[in-house]
Amino acid sequence: MSGNKVSLIGVSNFLGRATAYLLLKGGYTVSITSRDAAKLHRIKDEFHEYGNVLAVPGEISNQKSADSLMEEVNAAIEGIDHLVVMVGGFAGDTISDLSAMDQMLHNHIKIPAMVVKATQKYLHRGSSVVLITSIGALEHGDPRFFSYSIGKAGLAKMTEVLSSELIGMGVRVNAVAPNFIDGSFEPGREWRKSRKLGDLKTPPEDVALVIKWLISEDSDWVNGALIPVDGGHRLRKQSRNIESA
Repeated sequence: MSGNKVSLIGVSNFLGRATAYLLLKGGYTVSITSRDAAKLHRIKDEFHEYGNVLAVPGEISNQKSADSLMEEVNAAIEGIDHLVVMVGGFAGDTISDLSAMDQMLHNHIKIPAMVVKATQKYLHRGSSVVLITSIGALEHGDPRFFSYSIGKAGLAKMTEVLSSELIGMGVRVNAVAPNFIDGSFEPGREWRKSRKLGDLKTPPEDVALVIKWLISEDSDWVNGALIPVDGGHRLRKQSRNIESA
């Protein structure tokens, strides 16, 4: 496999673990990063039998820390072919109470931008970047989640702008847009039996499979795309609105 070294930034116990697991099973070398070192080492111990997984803990607060972290990641896996930024965080607020604005814009706009900037010098023709936005970036915003919705919508636009900027390098940039990600994951489980089209919750494996596809050669003509991974739940909501009209 060419270009098989993947850096996962902002690894969670659910989507992050599922993505690392499926990539390792697919033959990729994977570095996992978050600020929780103990969590990373638990994941490493859990998955080391499936392939080469390296834990690189670190927190991103500014560009200097992002540069330092990505330099460490690059050294750990001896090159970065693909970058997946999955830094999350959710908080509700409204225009009357902007208590979550700084946190949501930092998590969903500033950190991804700083990480891509720090990683750009390591990427090469054939590399790819995948960002994690939300189905809320494609549909009407929820007034209860003012800052979160704006942050995720901004990340969707960032995908388009970055793909345009990096196209000359031969680097692709895409994003996935899940709905509510189910907070459970067990390696090897038969998750497909646990959901049906239109469900609100999305198993993390379904999102991870799309991420895996986006960094593969099978998607090398997909660039600047935002792919919904919600089982059509947004469409089910629209049909209910029509029925109630």
